[in-house]
Amino acid sequence: MPPKLPISIVNLKHLYLGVSFMEKEELLCCFCLIKSSPNLTDLFLKNEQLDDSPSVAMNFLDLQERSNFKLDHLDKFEMINFKNLAIEINILKLVVTQAPVIRKVKIRLARMFYYDKELKIFKDAFPHASTSMKFKDRTGWKQWNGPIVELNF
Repeated sequence: MPPKLPISIVNLKHLYLGVSFMEKEELLCCFCLIKSSPNLTDLFLKNEQLDDSPSVAMNFLDLQERSNFKLDHLDKFEMINFKNLAIEINILKLVVTQAPVIRKVKIRLARMFYYDKELKIFKDAFPHASTSMKFKDRTGWKQWNGPIVELNF
């Protein structure tokens, strides 16, 4: 997988990807598209993994080295079907740290979790963001039943 496409997709502003976060090749393809899209304002990643199999053998440092992108225009980031796996948290941290103007992050949890425990995870990871959780969403992805965590920067 090349680290970047031969040309930049400068007109791409909104990117919606369904990715298995457990598959290294899919993640590398995802990063290739993101790196090749320098003007992204909205990024949506949906975890398409069906089970909770062990995480890929890609630690956070390797993830940073392989991603190596800047999201200078990213305003909104959303992760869907979030299962609270280490790789998902690392991707979330990576995207947020590479997006200097980001204002809103929405995490749609895959299932019900313990409210206090989940909010604490996100508050610890992003202490400078205001964090809230809601349980019904009337917009966006249809048929979504899990709780939603919102981070505002």
